Amino acid sequence: MTRDIKLKYDQAGQGAPPLVFVHGFAGGREQWRPQAGHFARTNRVICLDLRGHGASVRGTEELTMQTLAADVVGLLEELELSGAVLAGHSMGCRIVLEARRQAPGHIAGVVLVDGSNIGLGDKEGALARIEGEIAEKGYEGFARKLFEDMFVEGYDPALKEQVMTRARALPEETGHPLFKGIVAYDADDVVEVMRGCGIPVLVLQSTAMGVDRVRRSLREGESSLFMDIARANCPRAEFTVIPGVGHYAQLEAPNAVNGRIAQFLGSLRS
Repeated sequence: MTRDIKLKYDQAGQGAPPLVFVHGFAGGREQWRPQAGHFARTNRVICLDLRGHGASVRGTEELTMQTLAADVVGLLEELELSGAVLAGHSMGCRIVLEARRQAPGHIAGVVLVDGSNIGLGDKEGALARIEGEIAEKGYEGFARKLFEDMFVEGYDPALKEQVMTRARALPEETGHPLFKGIVAYDADDVVEVMRGCGIPVLVLQSTAMGVDRVRRSLREGESSLFMDIARANCPRAEFTVIPGVGHYAQLEAPNAVNGRIAQFLGSLRS
């Protein structure tokens, strides 16, 4: 596959299945450090920077979930990975599901960490609301509010500052069209992609957020819009709530996330 860019990534460890970690909107590969350090003892681990994020350049292609997923597939092919497990956080959930659609032969399982859906059934309305918010607050104000709402009571201030600093590094000319691409994918593609997934899927959910983008922490036994969509459409999905934390469960509750992913990997081997 020929791409206009090559993704920057970190790689460590050996062992199957290889694990590929995909960050969310305005994130970076460092947001998987607790997982990379844990799983590199037993597995080959790749943490990447998506197009336009961190050390990866934006390139010239349109900023859609399909484009970003094709970049990930290109990296799988470059590294000659097969039977990989892809883990995505937030926007990364969409990307790993789309990567599975584009290259089913490369991917044996998918982990979705705190996904959401902000365009289901109302793409034009959701896009109009986003454009209205950006017009009112400016892109910087829109993005600041988006990320501030990802943290719940009791959060680690140092972690929040790290996340906010990373988010501020994403320029408007990348972030604005990319966020619209998230909405479009949620409205047009995610249900179909889930229905066609056909491989084991682990959903790790820590917050609930509807199309209004109001976020709250989940309690044990609760569900979310994203979980409900996955439950209705992913035939081989299993679900675990990570309670009492915000959106960055892999950083706020790394032991719980790592332990559940390890169980999932064990089930794939058996």
